Amino acid sequence: MAHITGQDIRARLRTLTEIDIPDEMLALAPYIPAGDAWLDVILGNGGKEFSSLDDKEAALAKSAEIAFVAHKVISSAPVRGSKSGPVEIRPVPQQDKEKICKLLKKEWQHYLQLIGCSTEDGWWTGHFGSAYYD
Repeated sequence: MAHITGQDIRARLRTLTEIDIPDEMLALAPYIPAGDAWLDVILGNGGKEFSSLDDKEAALAKSAEIAFVAHKVISSAPVRGSKSGPVEIRPVPQQDKEKICKLLKKEWQHYLQLIGCSTEDGWWTGHFGSAYYD
């Protein structure tokens, strides 16, 4: 079962742009399923599981995933618009895409930090002979 819904993504996107993406597209592998897998991997790297999070942590984790999937939607939005049947894709200028994607990345990093997780690789220290290495 997905941690988030298409409605969650559309609600977040509406605060940023006029992109409206249908549930059928959000259910495709590069969007919500990828977001669920991404969140599960991040939580796993932090020694956590989604099912064991308390309500506040789960809300923050979902918000991080929503920002991640919204980032994927925005980054894949065309610079030029198109219309095919009932689906209309409105253009997003490149400068706006970059600003929005940067904002969303900061957002998910902040939420993950609040629950003790990170998308950054950790440092390791090794001891070889008489010296320490990072």
